[in-house]
Amino acid sequence: MYNIAFFGSPDFSARILLELQSFCKKNKHKISVVTSQINKQKYHFIYPIKQISLIHSLTFFQAKILKKRSHDGDSFYYIFKKKQTDLAVILAYGKIIPKRFLNKTNIFINIHASLLPNWRGPAPIQRSIEAGDTKMGMSLLDINMNIDSGDIYNQYTIFIKKNDTTYSIREKICKLIKKALKNDLNLILKKSLKRKQNNKIVNDAKILKKNEGNINWNKNAYEIHQKMKAMDIWPGNFSFHNKRKIHFFSNKSFPINNIKNKYPGIIISAYKNLIVGSRNSALIFTEAKLNNKKRMLIKNLLQGYNIKQGNILKKIIL
Repeated sequence: MYNIAFFGSPDFSARILLELQSFCKKNKHKISVVTSQINKQKYHFIYPIKQISLIHSLTFFQAKILKKRSHDGDSFYYIFKKKQTDLAVILAYGKIIPKRFLNKTNIFINIHASLLPNWRGPAPIQRSIEAGDTKMGMSLLDINMNIDSGDIYNQYTIFIKKNDTTYSIREKICKLIKKALKNDLNLILKKSLKRKQNNKIVNDAKILKKNEGNINWNKNAYEIHQKMKAMDIWPGNFSFHNKRKIHFFSNKSFPINNIKNKYPGIIISAYKNLIVGSRNSALIFTEAKLNNKKRMLIKNLLQGYNIKQGNILKKIIL
């Protein structure tokens, strides 16, 4: 029997924790401790990962920081050490794991949503979609002190379809992770697999910023649409009309390449749909929402909001 710790993001990793719990029961292992970041919401909210831990009577701890000589860090380190963990699984945890934790268990593995060394960093799905990649996947890798650069245990590949967004790719990656847990964890516990990464072909999946959802109409229609699909979960996609914020949706927008447009951001048509000019092309939008209002069809939005052909949508720096 092995003791397995789980470090996960508050929401997305909850389904993987359930899969890990099932794997442990089947193979007579034990989840020794579960941890995630502190709630960031203004109001108290119990994240799914905590709910699952409580339901299954798993030891759960939320640490603001893991650094030495911090109350949270030292408290969790004491628990981690006491549980005599054999393997720790990391999924979208969002924090660097200090060396003292790495030294206290035999194996620390990271589940990363890219085919490493492509897209190392915190936003691999978004950057892959934004770049127009046709395939991506997930990697199981060893953890060292450099971000996403450890030895690879195994990798799984998926193809990115035309209408895939960050949300749909995340769902596909979730299925791959479940498959990987079943296929590879026992092999990893036996210390098999493992190969070096090729550090000569590294891409950086830099962290997302809120202003990236602010549509840049000076890009061509294809680039804008790829960016929109990448930003669909957060920060969303928006622009400004007379300083009024309008939200757009990637699954209700389509690039049009046969329109030769000279004025990025100009409203070419505002009738049943909204056609907005970009650099040398345009996009058509069938749904949108005003800030703090509900999402609706363009034809319904135009009944209560005055936006006309020839008006300009602008990117305003937040």
